[in-house]
Amino acid sequence: SPLPPQPPAPPPAPPRPKQPRGPPPSPRGAPPPRLPTLPLITSRPTSLLFGSNGESWSPAGRLLDYSYAGYRAGETSIPSLPATANIQVNFGAKGDGVADDTSAFLRAASTLRSGVLYIPPGRYVIRQAIVFKRPVTLQGAGPGSSVLFFPDSLQTLSELRAPNSTRSTTIARSRVSVALSKPAGLSNSSATALWVASKDDMQGVPVWGPNRGFSPWSFGPGLISFTGDDGVSGSPLLAALLQDARRGQSRIKVNTTQRIRVGQVVVLHMGNTGSCRDSLLIDLNNGVRDQYCRDDSCREDHMYWFHSRVAEIPDAQTLVLERPLPFNMTVRCRTKVHAASAGMSEFGVEYLSLEMAPTPYPGHWRERGYNGLTIRHARDFWVRSVELINVDTGLDIARSSGGTVTDVTIQQSPVRGQISGHHGISLTRTFEVLVTRFDISGVFHHDLTLDWYSSLNVFSAGRATDLSMDTHRSQTYANLFTDLDAGRGTRAFVAGGGSGNGFHSTAFTTYWNIRASQPIKAPPKEGAFFFGVYINLIGLAASTEGFPTSLVSPTYWYEPLVPAWITPRNLHKAMTATRVSRLKLSPKSPGAAIAATSAQATPPSPPSAWYKPRPPPAPPRSPPVKKRPAN
Repeated sequence: SPLPPQPPAPPPAPPRPKQPRGPPPSPRGAPPPRLPTLPLITSRPTSLLFGSNGESWSPAGRLLDYSYAGYRAGETSIPSLPATANIQVNFGAKGDGVADDTSAFLRAASTLRSGVLYIPPGRYVIRQAIVFKRPVTLQGAGPGSSVLFFPDSLQTLSELRAPNSTRSTTIARSRVSVALSKPAGLSNSSATALWVASKDDMQGVPVWGPNRGFSPWSFGPGLISFTGDDGVSGSPLLAALLQDARRGQSRIKVNTTQRIRVGQVVVLHMGNTGSCRDSLLIDLNNGVRDQYCRDDSCREDHMYWFHSRVAEIPDAQTLVLERPLPFNMTVRCRTKVHAASAGMSEFGVEYLSLEMAPTPYPGHWRERGYNGLTIRHARDFWVRSVELINVDTGLDIARSSGGTVTDVTIQQSPVRGQISGHHGISLTRTFEVLVTRFDISGVFHHDLTLDWYSSLNVFSAGRATDLSMDTHRSQTYANLFTDLDAGRGTRAFVAGGGSGNGFHSTAFTTYWNIRASQPIKAPPKEGAFFFGVYINLIGLAASTEGFPTSLVSPTYWYEPLVPAWITPRNLHKAMTATRVSRLKLSPKSPGAAIAATSAQATPPSPPSAWYKPRPPPAPPRSPPVKKRPAN
């Protein structure tokens, strides 16, 4: 019998399309993929975080606003003031390089309450530390013309010999009083601390070292120092934060606005105390717990603050600030609103040289105290056209804000050795200080130092022999290094600080347009993180070794733009020039009154030899035309 009919066979399955490897190609005109590779980035002259004129900038982004750094927030130029006293005419200084002029400067420091002390051309021998406790401007006739010469170090002046034990010792000599003792709660057994407490200008500054018997002059004070009162905790309390506010916000809730007016400059500050201690450190690292914060010094009471003008008061418990918040502010951390006042303000040091005796540098933590200039507890100050010669520490600024340091030169004699000093320019507990147009010759252990929760400071348009940009493992936050010539470039990320004091830097520290004569190596990798978290590296003369191969990594925002081509070259100046448009300020608001000198473009500096663009190839030569012989 015939077979029953069979069901039709199913149609064959269509072939599976082959999946292309890697990310799908972007259509023409589409933005680059989220994780662009190195060749995509190097072809761009601008950063994805800022653009050319701030069009890509966001208040809550990872690139903070640095336009308010400097004297009076960059809204006015440093003043040129007439002299009100003369060190020779009014106080009897000779300035002949032979006579001892110490008494003249001591009388000036104790007599003058304000004004400008003019120092005529000459060489003034000073054999004692000079402390100014009032806002007096020191004004010379120019670096190399008005020279303050210090033949003796602080150690010689105080006849100090470091003790061999940590028992409390007090030495009083030559207006310097130093108490040495071991602080309670010292957990780092590899270090011994001497607590320096000078009645003149050292107010509880810890000095660290690996061995007993090291110098207490390693971190200051200067042989010329200015010391005011604490202008933050001593200023009037206006309100307390009523509701947590996030970074990037400008509207905050407070318990009262009765004592606050529109246009007033206020200071918001919070402390790393009590239950806030761990949460603040996590916030400063953008949500990442700092696995290297182990010592008690890392968790001691710290304070972060920033100044802002009040733009609007919509109701009895709301303030609208002119600026976005640079970090989270919480009720838990006892955020307060104070009236802005400075311990000492409106003074400067300008147009002179501070020279020390040319002696060999004794080594790290063995400094003898040939320290130049110290400024503490100050706001709206300046250091302009000052030369520092043969210094252990050149310029030390602490517990201050809103100052400008410009055209400072540090010169070291060859007799001081290959490593010629401890700190070139050091900022400790400082906020929004601008250091620009500096020139550091010689090599310091730390050329530029940021220490103990210094925040929103700017180093720009400077150079050094072999620059070290040291964030020093002490919860420094969101500082900016821009338009710098790192010289040889072998120590760019060499940093100090105790190993138990946390990351080298907390979040959002930015390196922008850093040049060198050779490729800069990546920051050191420690454990799971590179150097710190959420670090911005944009336009570095860097090698590819150690850097991520994509834009976003767990720790970096890395854009290897060529420094010779990056736009803008100086991020601080670009932010100042675009402040009104980026922050949407009214043109009539005081914050829009940007100093003309700040808004000017940075003059182009020659790129390093390593990054000089190759010249275009010469056009091919045409073959010579043979001339016909004349008949």
